[in-house]
Amino acid sequence: MYTTLSSLKIIQFGMFAFHTLVFWATIWTFDLMYQERLFLLPQHFLLYSSQVLCIYAFRGYDVRIRRDIHHTVLSIFTGVLFAALVTVPLLLVFYPRNNMTKVTMILLSAATFLSAALFRIAASHILLKRGPQKQVYVVGERAVWEPLVQEIVQTLHGKINIAGYIVHPLPERVTSPSAKPPASILVGDLRAFADPGMQQRTKEVCSQGNGVEYVPQLAEECLGRIPLRLALTMKEYYETAFAMTHPDPSQRILDLLVAVPGLLAAGFLSLFIVPAIVLESGFPVIFRQPRIGLNGRTFTIYKFRTMRLHRLKEDATADSEASHITRTGKILRKLRLDEIPQLWNVLKGDMSIVGPRPEMLIFHQRCSQTIPFYEYRLKLKPGITGWAQVNYKHTSSEEDYAQKTEFDLFYIKNRSLLLDLQIILLTAETMLGMRGSR
Repeated sequence: MYTTLSSLKIIQFGMFAFHTLVFWATIWTFDLMYQERLFLLPQHFLLYSSQVLCIYAFRGYDVRIRRDIHHTVLSIFTGVLFAALVTVPLLLVFYPRNNMTKVTMILLSAATFLSAALFRIAASHILLKRGPQKQVYVVGERAVWEPLVQEIVQTLHGKINIAGYIVHPLPERVTSPSAKPPASILVGDLRAFADPGMQQRTKEVCSQGNGVEYVPQLAEECLGRIPLRLALTMKEYYETAFAMTHPDPSQRILDLLVAVPGLLAAGFLSLFIVPAIVLESGFPVIFRQPRIGLNGRTFTIYKFRTMRLHRLKEDATADSEASHITRTGKILRKLRLDEIPQLWNVLKGDMSIVGPRPEMLIFHQRCSQTIPFYEYRLKLKPGITGWAQVNYKHTSSEEDYAQKTEFDLFYIKNRSLLLDLQIILLTAETMLGMRGSR
């Protein structure tokens, strides 16, 4: 399976490398033929960096998402277009006189789009559709592991074939040197895998150059979440991993770097948002509500008010409250601009930019009783955005809360500065694509 995962990563790196080669080759051919044009290099690098980040933010590099090639090409086009829109004002501010021409901007944008799109189409056709399948035997009972394993298979574009589920020592045909194609072992049931006979056969498999892999690691790598059924099956392992989680001091630095300029920008946006709210539905402009934060501590969250004044029921769902949303509120929610005042929560230290979303007390109590591992969300500060917010739809039912918790658990276990930056970039796609509205 990791051979397939490696192939997907090779496609991602190849797409990035090909884009880089074409971009700078285009500059050399059309712009850097003469020494006097070398002063444009910083501007070119600014455009190149914007393109890489924007294509990444719009998931143009992501080959693990199962979607048609037209959607992928559209993501690349949107990323390239947005990169140009971001770069132009920066060039006007930092290079008001001598900046690259419109023709150069269009040429480089077109070269990037064509190179990334054509490489992605070719890679998808050659490597993902025509490559050989890997034979895999799963250690564990079919009834327990098949749903999760099949989900992993789909994520890997069907490039692995499940040859069977076993709970006893591997059959001779698996370890036979003449076995074609050679099979790998995917371990789900650790107790069955610990059987001496299974261990002996496993050594024979490994001696043939085939691998032994584990469901938890593969599931997290492929799915980007920790399925609750997997966490319950390997409860001791995951409880230990979650218990070791604690806030990272470096995250506070990122919070301040984003919150301070964010609040300055919020002041400008408020010149338009506040009058719109007041004219449509009056005061107050800011909505306040108690939420559950780090280690179960209650704090007050701030948001721009998006609903008409009415008595908010504690157990109301978002769907039942939808009729009270104002016209201005619908726009603010779609663009997530109603979350702007939460930058003040970040500055105060109640929240982080990235983390599990804070819930109302009644929802937290309800989910804690019905969703396993839910309370581990309190091991980190709640965030304005999070891994669940950029990967899953709006939460409106208990099943949705359970699904979202799986993404939160993945973030809790794998949190890093790099993952935080990835979430911030993906949030831009969510906002501009008007997804995740509540």
